[in-house]
Amino acid sequence: MKFLPIILTISLGTALPIAEDGAQDDKHDAGDDVAVVTSPIPGTPDSPTAKSFHDLDDKVSGLFLGGGKFDDDDGDCDDLVEGSAAACPDVIFVFARGSVEKTNMGTTVGRLMEASLKAQYGSNIWVQGVGGPYLATLAANYLPAGTTQAAIAEAQRMFVMAQAKCPTSSVVAAGYSQGTAVMAGALAALDAITQDQVKGCVLYGYTRNKQNGGVIPGFPVAKTDIYCAPGDAVCDGVLAVTAAHFSYSVEAKVNGPRFLVDHL
Repeated sequence: MKFLPIILTISLGTALPIAEDGAQDDKHDAGDDVAVVTSPIPGTPDSPTAKSFHDLDDKVSGLFLGGGKFDDDDGDCDDLVEGSAAACPDVIFVFARGSVEKTNMGTTVGRLMEASLKAQYGSNIWVQGVGGPYLATLAANYLPAGTTQAAIAEAQRMFVMAQAKCPTSSVVAAGYSQGTAVMAGALAALDAITQDQVKGCVLYGYTRNKQNGGVIPGFPVAKTDIYCAPGDAVCDGVLAVTAAHFSYSVEAKVNGPRFLVDHL
């Protein structure tokens, strides 16, 4: 299999800053976008070091959050894994992060959604990131499913665990970038009872959007909310990450959480 480089295109300075009222700054000029990173896939000659990927995550977070980022010290979210069946919440939120993001919730979309949903439900929601076998490497994007089978299986395990531990709780889910492929693969593989417990799923920058015809195979369209910004090439089946791929801040803070709340 021939592996081509991923080209990360970002904006000089701060991309798509968020105004105080939560609206995106419409003054962003796509002409300011410049390719600043061309990364060979890990395992090939001249592949970046692990440190360079961490540096890339810092750049991505800064772009996505308008110059700010969530602290890595927030760590993993493992409420479902660590929670007791005797203290199940009303809502369980399962999230799959994008490539190279740190912690099982990432530092962009996942943290924004976590904050919004916790503001709505307080302590009556468990937040669970997909971690473990899901390593969120760039190379995994080139696999047939857009991620590894181990990553899909780990996400599936989270949904199965929610059904076994808290069958009366409502489950909602989301994924960003490579995490959308993880979620699409996992939800499609669930049995009917487990899938029925999942009341809604939001995908941002859906890397399997073109391949899957704009849906999650085998999952109800009415329960699905997909955000693909104009110019986000991954939504068109092209593994070229442009500035538009980092433009989902408002959707992550407002639109996506609202969709999930409305389906509970």
